[in-house]
Amino acid sequence: CPSGIIDYEVLSFNNGDDLRERIMGVFREEQYQDVQSDMAMELFEELFLVSLKRSLGLSESTLMQRHRHEFSALWTRVASSLSTGWSLDDICSVTGYSRSHVTRICLELYSKTPGEMITDIKMKQAKVMLTNSVQSVDRISTLLGYSRVSAFSHAFGQYCGLSPREYRKQYGNMGEMSTTG
Repeated sequence: CPSGIIDYEVLSFNNGDDLRERIMGVFREEQYQDVQSDMAMELFEELFLVSLKRSLGLSESTLMQRHRHEFSALWTRVASSLSTGWSLDDICSVTGYSRSHVTRICLELYSKTPGEMITDIKMKQAKVMLTNSVQSVDRISTLLGYSRVSAFSHAFGQYCGLSPREYRKQYGNMGEMSTTG
């Protein structure tokens, strides 16, 4: 393999218990509430859907595969610069597609509008930041591109069912560190 490229090997399982334990390990990832577990869950969801589509004899067109690749790179870019406050027009500018075309692609690929995709990215990042950092809710809202902490708190409450402060109190682990250190 070229340097820096990881090659994965597909292993067969003769032991159903071993396979079951590995799958359950993926499901347990959700409890960790960190970036790696979020990525693991997203990859598992994608793998499961690919497997399901193949078993049902469904396949994605070359055009949709290209869109999936383009939009995956777009969402990575969005996630790395959330404080800039992404809009549909910004996404259209990056992709070169019209507003209706971007919306149609997002609905077909993700069953979500571009705005819902951006909100998902922001809220997942907010959960990680609230759980694993001591930054104030006000600072987190700014880093996520919200001009008012009240707008962030409302969006977070709609998404998670808890206020940011309640979420931090329930799932945060930084508070434990600060009381012992």
